[in-house]
Amino acid sequence: MKQRLHSFDAMRAIAMFLGVVLHASIAYKANPVFGWPRDFSYNNVVFDYLYHFIHLFRMELFFAIAGFFTHFLILKIGPGEFAAHRFKRIVIPFVLSTIVLVPLSMVPFRYFDYMSQHGTESLHLGVVLSLTIDSYKQWNGLLHLWFLYDLIYFYTFTLIIYRFRNIGYIKFLWLKISAFVGSNLVNHKLIVVLGILLFINTLYFSSIDVPVNTGIRINLALLIYYYTFFAFGIILHFLVDDLWRLKRHGLLNVSIGLLLSIVSYAFYIGLNLESHFIKFINAFATVFFCYWFFGGFSDCF
Repeated sequence: MKQRLHSFDAMRAIAMFLGVVLHASIAYKANPVFGWPRDFSYNNVVFDYLYHFIHLFRMELFFAIAGFFTHFLILKIGPGEFAAHRFKRIVIPFVLSTIVLVPLSMVPFRYFDYMSQHGTESLHLGVVLSLTIDSYKQWNGLLHLWFLYDLIYFYTFTLIIYRFRNIGYIKFLWLKISAFVGSNLVNHKLIVVLGILLFINTLYFSSIDVPVNTGIRINLALLIYYYTFFAFGIILHFLVDDLWRLKRHGLLNVSIGLLLSIVSYAFYIGLNLESHFIKFINAFATVFFCYWFFGGFSDCF
């Protein structure tokens, strides 16, 4: 298929909007995030669940969509043009934004820290300028650009695999995986396999939730976790004409996903359970939500 699916662009836009909601909710969580600005006058556990709910599937959905459009572009313009296209659209903006935008994005955090220690009475233009200059003097990590950083690795790895796609073992493995996904797309065998694979992957995370790595040092377990969704998106592009079949169980998928997200959050805050159990529930909630999104947006536009 060489015609772009605009419904998936819409799905990506919704995921971006949910990112605004997710990050805004942090300020009002009953359990604050260390170092993140918060409203001391109001908090509610509802925002904790909202954050938990969105965090279960948003970035996974992003990477799956990225994988889907990666294969779309490679088929449309070829691997060489794709590499040049991604360099212009991803690598250059990533480097420039790391230098220019990331330090600027840290100013509100430094402003909040200053205000917490000294109050607002001592704030003036000189202080704001000083906080801004300090942000540019030190390394601030990648912040939200970690997504682009991971994408660069994924694009590179995918192009290497594509280059050697006809070599025996690679071709055999790819055909087997694609055939398995295709034949089990609308039954729950694939969901079970994906859920178990993700759960095993999350056992290598020190936190119960999927962590965020904003540094340049590679977290291999996290990279493998997100590449699983990226590769799944590539396979879904192979099966693009069959994606409408995912709508058959749409209500069931989202219902199970919501139930699992509520159960896992209740266990997380209320019961002293083994973290592996919560990770197991979260892994399956993530798969059900992603299934629901791809099925629901497969033929919207």
